Amino acid sequence: MSSAFVPSPPRDLAIPSAGSQTARVTYSMAPRKLFDDLKALRLTDLSPDVDADYRLLCETLVSFLPDRPGAIASLLRSPSVAAPLRRLRDGLFDGEARETLVRELVHQSFFQLSLQGALDEEIPLRSNAPARMSPFCRAWRPPEDHATPRIQHRDCPRNPGALQGQRGR
Repeated sequence: MSSAFVPSPPRDLAIPSAGSQTARVTYSMAPRKLFDDLKALRLTDLSPDVDADYRLLCETLVSFLPDRPGAIASLLRSPSVAAPLRRLRDGLFDGEARETLVRELVHQSFFQLSLQGALDEEIPLRSNAPARMSPFCRAWRPPEDHATPRIQHRDCPRNPGALQGQRGR
């Protein structure tokens, strides 16, 4: 006598099968796609300071290749960097709004790279940081001991030239 057909329980698509590489491949392709998007951005009509800072960011990121691609991948996984990049890529903003997004992208990127300890030297920026970061932040400094990233604030009315925003001790 044959037994009745019993179907297997439905498969949950959110849980990968054993040995599946789909999630790993997708996760590793996302930063690569964002880096390609960053390199492909054609930003025109920016103020000279913002344009210079954006070019400096691109040069800095390209200098990480081929030795330190992990710094770029880690940077582009950060929502504070990926969100403005995606908004710029989609081209939904122009004029002052686009320039503000570029400033946010540049300053957030250098801030994240500073926290990672990926910067080997001080990076002087010409444009002001977006207001929600700090209007006085003008240069990113690498940590001397690679344990306590510091953000140098210039022209800070409370404490001119002081190092502020220390993380960790």
